Amino acid sequence: MQFLRDILPFGRAVSEDKAVAEVRAALDGLSALNPQPAAVALAGEIIPGIARHGNLHMRLKLLEEARTVAERPLTEIEARLENAPLPLGSAAIALALVADNVLKALAAAYSGIALGIERRRVDSGLARLQAAAVRHACQTICRRQNLAYRAYAVPSASSWQMLHKLFRVARNRRVTSRNGGEAPIDHLYAGALLLAAIDPTKFPRGTLNALNKAVDALAPLGSIAEADADFHIPKSAAGQFVIRGDDGTPGHPLLRTQLATSLGGCLIVDFRPVLAMLDRHLRKLPDEAPCIPLELPDAFVQAMRTALGSHAARRYSRTRFKPRADLAAGIDAVIDFLNGRALTRRSTDPGREERHWPVALSEWSLLDESPEGFGIRYLKGEKSRIEAGEVVALQPRENSKLHICMVRRITSTEHHRLELGLQELSGFGVVIDIPQAVANYVEQAIVIPRLPGHANATGILARPGSVKCGQRVSFRDAERQLRYTVGASLERHPRVELYALEPLAG
Repeated sequence: MQFLRDILPFGRAVSEDKAVAEVRAALDGLSALNPQPAAVALAGEIIPGIARHGNLHMRLKLLEEARTVAERPLTEIEARLENAPLPLGSAAIALALVADNVLKALAAAYSGIALGIERRRVDSGLARLQAAAVRHACQTICRRQNLAYRAYAVPSASSWQMLHKLFRVARNRRVTSRNGGEAPIDHLYAGALLLAAIDPTKFPRGTLNALNKAVDALAPLGSIAEADADFHIPKSAAGQFVIRGDDGTPGHPLLRTQLATSLGGCLIVDFRPVLAMLDRHLRKLPDEAPCIPLELPDAFVQAMRTALGSHAARRYSRTRFKPRADLAAGIDAVIDFLNGRALTRRSTDPGREERHWPVALSEWSLLDESPEGFGIRYLKGEKSRIEAGEVVALQPRENSKLHICMVRRITSTEHHRLELGLQELSGFGVVIDIPQAVANYVEQAIVIPRLPGHANATGILARPGSVKCGQRVSFRDAERQLRYTVGASLERHPRVELYALEPLAG
């Protein structure tokens, strides 16, 4: 009888009809609100109210309506966060928390339907309802994780635990395959794991949508299987990951798993076909055209391949200490920093006085150092739109030695503390003028005499488009006139490019 009341219009209780009308009226009223108050109302009142509705079919329908209404404020908040300077200010953090709460409430409500049905005797109608709830929950969790990536933060452990649990439910009910035009649940799950393995914190912020598009195309190549008690780690384990499901992580590379570890009950995710496809893109053989187009620069494809298939082992032990350093971020700031070249601030230096710097600096704590770079944490000072791949100038205060570096990793910790991983390009750079095609217009660039990370080649850092391959460059050092031709591109970023310089005879 209750089933008939749920599906037949004349059998619904008047109170339920009134509750549905109130929810829809509240959703209609959000169109006139700004993104933040609209998101607050959705997360605080509307979605939790929908989650308490007794009729499962109506609950799912109302959640879909709420998700449609939430699209506008969520999209606006995501755009603001992606363009906000780092570390995020208090207003940006408040926006991020509000959007996260909306997505968390939606995911919890969808999961409540799926897990509630799991404890019942399931008929065909409820099976379809459960499959839809699991799919929408997974989509919402993936979007929540993307929200964290937009601010270079790590997705929460609870989001991974919920995603693993939902995939188990879908796998047990055998609803992972495609249903109509919706993406299969196993592809959604594999895509979230693949994106985490690629690690968006090592890419510029503006590339997240392109990375997601590439992941959507590559994820179906992966496979997911159960590991029994007799599972043995293969010799060629690159590209494979172990998912335990209860540790709140996207899994661990099989390469780093101890041979004696029992993997019974774990999931083994195999992305070796993805590695093979990335290799085909990088080889560019005319008779081996990739069957999956990736609209990404080769440098990004190579970074994806390295993150997915390498051992990721540290080559040097870290020296841990906590002095302070000044940081200038971006090619413009680094050029200004070198032009008004920093003199030391040590108290023992003669003629030490308060200086007016030509560029705004920020103060960072040096967490660790290796022969190749630094780990630093933001303390105070100028905030900027720092991205992975950006060039920075770092000057520790205890010795005033300059380090020209590239940002390789950005992490926003759970306490909203911004940390950078820097690869040092050089300890010395010379600012030179580069004449442009436009009359009387000159760009400035930085010549680096020696790049240890690129076989000690000479290089030039410049704004995109200001130098080209084959162009001749000349400048004078302390002793003589030097002439070079611009060679291969070594690094590309939307705001800076690094080229090799090849010496000219004579």
